[in-house]
Parts: sequence; C-alpha cells; structure tokens
Amino acid sequence: MYDFTGIGNACLDLVASVDESVLDKFSLQKSRQFVIDEDTKETLIKQLPSIAYNIGGAASNVCHVMTALGCKTAFMGRLANDNAGQIILETMEKIGIDYPMGAITDTDLETAQIFCLTTPDAERTFGSYYGISAEISFDDMDMPTINDSKIVYLDGYSLYSPHAYDAFDKILNSIDKDKTISVFHPGDVSVALNFPEHTQNLIDRCDVVIFNANEARACFPNTSLEDITKHLKDKNKTGAITLGSDGAYVFKDGELMKVDTPQNAANPIDTCGAGDHFSGGFLYGLINGFDLKNAGILGCRCGADAIKRYGARPVGSLKHYLEGL
Repeated sequence: MYDFTGIGNACLDLVASVDESVLDKFSLQKSRQFVIDEDTKETLIKQLPSIAYNIGGAASNVCHVMTALGCKTAFMGRLANDNAGQIILETMEKIGIDYPMGAITDTDLETAQIFCLTTPDAERTFGSYYGISAEISFDDMDMPTINDSKIVYLDGYSLYSPHAYDAFDKILNSIDKDKTISVFHPGDVSVALNFPEHTQNLIDRCDVVIFNANEARACFPNTSLEDITKHLKDKNKTGAITLGSDGAYVFKDGELMKVDTPQNAANPIDTCGAGDHFSGGFLYGLINGFDLKNAGILGCRCGADAIKRYGARPVGSLKHYLEGL
C-alpha cells in the first residue's frame, strides 16, 4: 500500500536568483505565479545569466519529502518524451517515487517548465510554462494506485488544465473515504482567483486542506486568518495555514493551535518549496498517529529545512526531524 499519491504537474524547475528589475521587465508580481507562453519561456532562458535545473511541481515535491521521511509514494501527471521528461523520470526512479504512467510520445508539447525566480529577500516568484501539463485529465490517472493509497493529494496548480477538475471530481467520487484521505492544496493565490468555484468545491469536499496565509485570504476574501481558521475548525476540517517565519495554524477534529517555526529558520536563502516541505511533514504526522501539535511541529521542521538552500527538494533523508516527536 502507498502512503501517499500526489497528483499534479510534472515540472522541470529552472531556478535563478534575480533582482526585482527582472520581475518588472516580465510583468511578474513578486510571490505569485504567472502563466507564460513559449516565447516568454525562450526569452527568459536566454536572458537569465545562471539557471539551475531541478525537478519540481508541488505534488511531486511533497512526494519527495514524504519519501525522504521514509514513506512509499507515487506520483501522477503528464510528461512528454523529451529531455525534461526523461530527467524527471530518471530522478523519480532514483528517489524511489513510483510513476505508474509513462511518458507521452504522440505530442508536440513539451514537459512543463517553471521558472523559480528568487529575489534577494528570499521570496519566490513563478513564471509557469505548462506545456503538456495543461492537458492533464482523468485519462492520466491510475485508479488502482490511488485506491491503494493512504493519502491522495490534489494539487491546485493542475486546475489550469480544463480537464483537471473533472479528474479530481471523479477521484473524490471513487475513493474509499474510510481508507484514503483526500488533500487539497490551492498552491498559489492565482489558482484561487482564477478558479474560485472549483477551489471552493475542493476545499469543501476534501478531508484535509493546506494553504499559506495569502492563499487562505484569497480563498476566503475579506476574512481574517483567525476567522478563516475558526470557520475551518468549526466545519471539522483537518489542515493547516502556514505563516512563513511565524509558523503555522493547524487544526483537526475541532482543535486549533499555532505551532512555531524552529529557531534555525532565520535568514532564509530561498522560500521555494517551503510550503511543500511543510505539507509533507504535516501529512506524515497525520498518517502515523502523531497528535496535532507534533504533526505541525514536523511540518515546520521540514519547512525550515527547505529554506536553507536553493530549489524545492530535500537533499537526502529527513528522518532526523522525527527525533523527539
């Protein structure tokens, strides 16, 4: 049985340190995601002085974190049979993430490429070229794997595909809710703003919801974070709202508390992937019998690990963060 199956965009991350003038030049608002076309993608590749290539995508990142904590994981998305797709496949195999669906050969579209642009204040901004991921659908799902998973994670970034919500709807209608926990993470403010109805439906239907503070405010406009957490707690939702350096609100079974970020989380280098690291740690705690506080602490420990380096993936094992919990 799988501990975790992530469903989302399979991406090659192009990581670069930039000053804010680069964001201004390409009309990118800091800390947000913006969908870019192929011409803009090629222009960015030519103009950025130094790019590091990593595999990414929120659901895939959480898979990697869960694997680094010792879980058995699987991932589903859409990969083209191109260089980026092969890099992602080889990396997942090396890490130990199962990918039940193969690369797609009969397409002219490229594997998704995401520019992860980090400014000197360590904030990340995304320029997203979705390529083949923009067509993710139920046909890309392997239901036997999903039904054999303790957690199925639905990545909000996938909603940029016109077929993704239908896929999520069919998955939620098909899973055994006594065996499989459903998780929804909007992923970015732009998802909540561009797909408000789908976002709200998934928040209502999934067992667990995870946001950062800005995503939560976008999903519940004109509402304070305290009122948002109270609303979710009163609906008996399980989940978290991450607060960056201030830790996170976590809630489950009508219980609500705040957990703090570890002291070693000061002076971040890059916040890209911090939320995905938190999600992996928090979800690990939920399926391994941790109480709410310790699940939140593990999430914050993993989130603090992410900001020590560039890129959205852990380096090596994260099992040492389980000590004392």
